[in-house]
Amino acid sequence: MAERLFLCGVTPAQRVEYSGGRDLHIHGPRANLRLRLDDIRRRLFDVEPTLLTDLVEIATYVFAADNSVSRGGVKFENMGEAWRRSFRLAIAVRQPGTWKEPQRLHALREVLAFLTDDEWEFEFVELENPPTLPDYLNFAEARVESPGDATIVLFSGGLDSYAGAVEELYSSNRHVVLLSRQIGGMTDSRQRELADELRRRHPRRITHVPVSAGLTDETKAIEHTQRTRSFLLTAMALIAAEIEGTDRIRFYENGIMSVNLPISTQVVGTRASRSTHPRSLMLLESLCRLIRPSDTVIDNPFIWKTKIEVVNELRDKPEGEAIQRTLSCSKTRQMTKYRTHCGACVQCLQRRISTLGGGAGEDDPAKAYAIDLLLGPRQRGVDRAMAVDTVRSALEFRRLSDASFATRFASEFAWLTTCYPGLEPSDVARRFIGMFRRHGEVVRTIFAEAAAAHKFELIDHTLPDSCLLLLVVNAPDIEIEREPITTQLSGTDRKTEAGEDVTEHGAMLLAVDQAGKRILIDGIAPLMGPAEFRTLSELVRIYRQDREAERAPENYRTILAADLAEAAGSEGDISGRKTISRIREKISREYQSLYGSELGLDAIIETVQGKGYRLNPAVRVVTPDQIRGR
Repeated sequence: MAERLFLCGVTPAQRVEYSGGRDLHIHGPRANLRLRLDDIRRRLFDVEPTLLTDLVEIATYVFAADNSVSRGGVKFENMGEAWRRSFRLAIAVRQPGTWKEPQRLHALREVLAFLTDDEWEFEFVELENPPTLPDYLNFAEARVESPGDATIVLFSGGLDSYAGAVEELYSSNRHVVLLSRQIGGMTDSRQRELADELRRRHPRRITHVPVSAGLTDETKAIEHTQRTRSFLLTAMALIAAEIEGTDRIRFYENGIMSVNLPISTQVVGTRASRSTHPRSLMLLESLCRLIRPSDTVIDNPFIWKTKIEVVNELRDKPEGEAIQRTLSCSKTRQMTKYRTHCGACVQCLQRRISTLGGGAGEDDPAKAYAIDLLLGPRQRGVDRAMAVDTVRSALEFRRLSDASFATRFASEFAWLTTCYPGLEPSDVARRFIGMFRRHGEVVRTIFAEAAAAHKFELIDHTLPDSCLLLLVVNAPDIEIEREPITTQLSGTDRKTEAGEDVTEHGAMLLAVDQAGKRILIDGIAPLMGPAEFRTLSELVRIYRQDREAERAPENYRTILAADLAEAAGSEGDISGRKTISRIREKISREYQSLYGSELGLDAIIETVQGKGYRLNPAVRVVTPDQIRGR
């Protein structure tokens, strides 16, 4: 993985210490980034918060670097190959010694690693002629909003953030500061419209702060996943909190999207954004407390709610009339005046499910979507797979027992349970399982009612063959065209357990999850049967020994079916062969369903004629956290 060097705010004299790299500057005659907070309420601070000013500049540089290095484009094989990146940033700051302290540096790297799945290295040098914080601020004029306690609410103009602002206005007497990042076009105008609507209904309670930060026209972004966005917004929110004299910063996002369980092979790992994941907010809060001497609280009050429940509560308030003016679509460049949502991205799918399930279908007209959720035809490939997986996963969640749920998503729940020290881990798991189950129940009702409403079209076969209603109701096992797993994994730079780069073309990745008692295979549903787990664990044990002994792959040892059966807790050659056959069938069936092509019989468990079985030497054994869709 090639390291990308960025030199941020360094002088020509400081630059001679580095070879190559890209120059980024927020201020001065060479400025090629922008940083501005507009309409901040005028406040005076006794001392310039230099460490906080450093943070907002660091966040801007990090965001710019993130946007400047491609993850490989939109095709799945390239995303798999180039998704993870390595950054090295040399940044000029006001307090380089403070930023080099291990605790602060570790907190900075940890939060960015979790948000982005990238590697981040930092070097800090002295910033010459530093600007002050007010240089980045545009104070509001003649504002008469009430003084007192305030809450900083991150406000994208999406459905959840708008509902969160409304919730904050009704649940407290605090002043509400809506902080929005400007990205241009319709999104900016809708943010202003919604803020004005709230200001009209709640006089003297609202301040809207648009933030402009990132690359200029001269340095256009080439990567648009923006996994560092919440880090940048948190830094900006901390500035607003300092000026307002408050410790409360809130991201409002429903729990289904915040937790982002791997519902699809198209969106796993950090391909599913972790912007508001509970661990992200916990790590951001820890970093902020090392920067600003206060008990800053960064939370998400919607974490235990489904989006359907968020919508249901909002529609009963007068502000619910504005639901149709909120924007949730991730494909902002495709928005038009009348088609504001693509209907294909996961944000659109969840939004439409939620407005229908939350009784707000009339406030979210179907004509605003390029593809109707239930009846619109869907192109083969990622868009169709995403839609089917979104619904199937919801339906599956409602059927899973607590034990099966916790086992299947053991890694995700291990993260989640550490984020709520005031709750028992079992209580955290139950609350999240209950939330996903409630979501599944409503999705089931939506499709049941739609099937009843369109029963004649279903019987007469007059619906588009690729519409989601038909795919879910009539063909639950329909084959979805997806990229083959060998393409997905080609050239990946992940590490094996031995620390090797996994670069072999078409390598299949496998991990033994001892905690969850399951076998993980990249892009395929986990194998959780006791006999399956023990059988493959035994094959992996022998494989590891042969790798450590540096045997040639063709000389890797085999094991007889009867010995495998004994390792799996049963007896006899026939029992061992049946278990192997069952494992192969499960893997093959899942692969065929996901990728539309057949997987070789020996792809995972190889038969060596006359000798027995072994883990295919081409398989690469990795750690569980390296498996996509685990």
